[in-house]
Amino acid sequence: MQASSIHDRLKLSPEDISRLEHKARARVTWGDSREEVERMLRTKGLDPRSIQRMLDGLFRERAASIRSAAAGLREAGAEQEAADLLALLDAAAPQL
Repeated sequence: MQASSIHDRLKLSPEDISRLEHKARARVTWGDSREEVERMLRTKGLDPRSIQRMLDGLFRERAASIRSAAAGLREAGAEQEAADLLALLDAAAPQL
């Protein structure tokens, strides 16, 4: 007999998981730490493997967004602001 997943036991629907991902994306976007977002997802019943996959993707999205913003600043001639934004990304690198 196959063991049921945490989703089966807690009855997380695809819609529930989608809402959790949306909430996690907002938290990542606004700068919550990986640990804070992971804790929130755990308390909502998402399994550890799904949490890690979700967070890996969300933090990659955040890094890409920051890089894109820095590139736009460079094109606009705002070199110092771009350098500051990239330094922020480097500081967040351990979370990515």
